[in-house]
Amino acid sequence: MTNEGRNPYPIQQEIIHAPNFETLYSIISAVEQSQLERSGVGLRQQYKGIVDAMPKYLPKEINDMAENASISGDPRGKKVLVLLNLKSILHAAEQYSDDEEQDDVLQVGVLACLELLDRHKEPLINYNQKFYNTTENGIARYIAQRDGFPYEAVKEKKHKQLQEEVYAFLDNNPTMPFRDIVPFADHLSEKFGLTFTSIADYILAQQDLAQWEQTLIESREEGSKIDINIVRKMLCDPVEVPELRQSERDVLQMRFGIYPDYSGESMTTREIGEKLGKTIDRVRQLEERGLRTLRHPQYSYKLRIAR
Repeated sequence: MTNEGRNPYPIQQEIIHAPNFETLYSIISAVEQSQLERSGVGLRQQYKGIVDAMPKYLPKEINDMAENASISGDPRGKKVLVLLNLKSILHAAEQYSDDEEQDDVLQVGVLACLELLDRHKEPLINYNQKFYNTTENGIARYIAQRDGFPYEAVKEKKHKQLQEEVYAFLDNNPTMPFRDIVPFADHLSEKFGLTFTSIADYILAQQDLAQWEQTLIESREEGSKIDINIVRKMLCDPVEVPELRQSERDVLQMRFGIYPDYSGESMTTREIGEKLGKTIDRVRQLEERGLRTLRHPQYSYKLRIAR
């Protein structure tokens, strides 16, 4: 028996011909569940599996079913609308494909779209474009807040280049006074088309982290105003600072040379990258996130350093 005349995409046909929202929700929920149960693949691949199961062209009446359910306050309607338009969310997230935490970025995009639907109690025009823009904006805000970048720099995909320039600038003199920072901030403002204030704030924040890093490294030295045992406990005991991810702990321990049972040599970001098999940029990213966590008043006061 040949396959001629058979529909190779039965699920897509079931979605297209769903007679009511209950049936539509049941079909799409089954598709989602089957993909999320796939082992050994990340969220990105699971979402791609869902996209592959969706019809390439969606009849208006099907979209209307989900839209009407969403507007009426049924959370299932919002979920179906997002899954039917998941391709736009994935496409927007791909603009940040160099981010090593793709699953987090995708979840941010999905949540941003669900929040969009919560805010709007009337039909939206062009869900694909709305979800794309909403995902892009949500991810840009997330990365800016997570890594301390100016939002516009992330939105315009200039944050990595800005970061490299600021690293090089501060490597020469991490303790320079603000008056010496001003000309450089002016230069970057013109180069990247960003406001002077956003650039200056970013440089000062990076300078603060660099000084904080050096202070913690020096905690191993005799006469340090920080008790190394407190630093060790904060870096090595997950209960002390639960916000630190294990990857951040590993990097900070190597960077400061402070381990659970001993103190060793401080490693450079390059050496840490070689040991962990990560890029220098990734090591810096993990270190900065860890430093920001320790710099929070909730923890910095324990080290007896004024924030």
